[in-house]
Amino acid sequence: AIQLLHVLARLPAEQRRHCCPERTTERLMELVSRVSQGWWRFRAQDMADLLEAMQALDATDLPLLDAIGRQLARVLKSEGCSDALFLRLLGSLAELRQAGLDKIRDHIHQRRDVRGLLEERIPKAMDSRDASDLRTRALLLYACARLSYDGQAVHDILTDVCNAVEEDITLVAEDWFAPLLWAMAELDLEPEMARKWLRHLAETRYEEAALEERGGDGDQGEADSLGALLRMAWSCVALEVDMPEALLRELSRRIEGGKALTGDHVSLAQMVALDCFLRRPGEARVRGDSVEDWLSELRATAPTRPVSQVYAGWLSEALIKLKIRHEAPCSVSVHMVSAGLPQERLAIAVVGPRDLASPSKRPLATTRICRRQLEALGWQWEELTVADVQKAQRDQQLG
Repeated sequence: AIQLLHVLARLPAEQRRHCCPERTTERLMELVSRVSQGWWRFRAQDMADLLEAMQALDATDLPLLDAIGRQLARVLKSEGCSDALFLRLLGSLAELRQAGLDKIRDHIHQRRDVRGLLEERIPKAMDSRDASDLRTRALLLYACARLSYDGQAVHDILTDVCNAVEEDITLVAEDWFAPLLWAMAELDLEPEMARKWLRHLAETRYEEAALEERGGDGDQGEADSLGALLRMAWSCVALEVDMPEALLRELSRRIEGGKALTGDHVSLAQMVALDCFLRRPGEARVRGDSVEDWLSELRATAPTRPVSQVYAGWLSEALIKLKIRHEAPCSVSVHMVSAGLPQERLAIAVVGPRDLASPSKRPLATTRICRRQLEALGWQWEELTVADVQKAQRDQQLG
């Protein structure tokens, strides 16, 4: 069944619709899910094929991903998991949709054996690559940031990449640089260096004079993917670097040209849009009507980054026992928090694995942006740990 899913994932979507009976993907996923609940164990190759198929077919199965998480340590230390297969597995896990990604993050946060294997396998995998292969190193850092992993191996690889970029600043034009900046911002690694590079990139690639030299917006952007542009803009928000107007116009042009935002791109764009409004509300029309319309539409879109329903449920039970009116989860502008007291403009965030890096347990930039933007909107931010909520539920009191 996994091999069939992997083959289907490689077919163009239109061809799949014509050659496959209705619900073929769902039935195959159900079969794999049933088998995984018994004695059957994933091999490294099976796991990589399945993860890639789930991504390509948009067929996230959370119980199946939980089974993958439980078997992750065994697979990573198995003889069949070569360095190349390890990198493929890590990349496939990192590209899961948000709900699936959160499930894998839970396992990494909770399991020391998985973190130990990542520390062991990451340097080994990089040693097997050519020292000049900066692209693989940068994309590995991006994958680790997606999985919220910031162990010593991540710091060591980042040091190598940073030294290379410092020696040759033209590397900022490489296609792997925007994901690298995003990873540095998300994990709060070398923030001053990231700011310096981001400003350089903004000046050389997305300032007016640079665009005129390159022939204007129309010729500029196609070298950069929509995801790269969004991650660059989001990095400006995370690192509090001034957003180039030309970058916003290029993003708006892409969207108007029919390139719809999907998945994580919506969440990134929403944070960018709210930041533009909060930082310079009086200058909105300077950007042009089409750009401002696009930003306004994003700010009006419902939050797309979920919070844990389990944590929200625990918190709601505690608040109900205290007879406090609330919403759980609670939507505030483009953000979702575990619970909110709208009349008091109080946002309560239960901080768990999806909000913290592991093993450092430092807040991710996504969490810090949420707090900063909600406070700028006039809301108070109250942060609780999972242990806080469990205690509150038991003792019927908060804080």
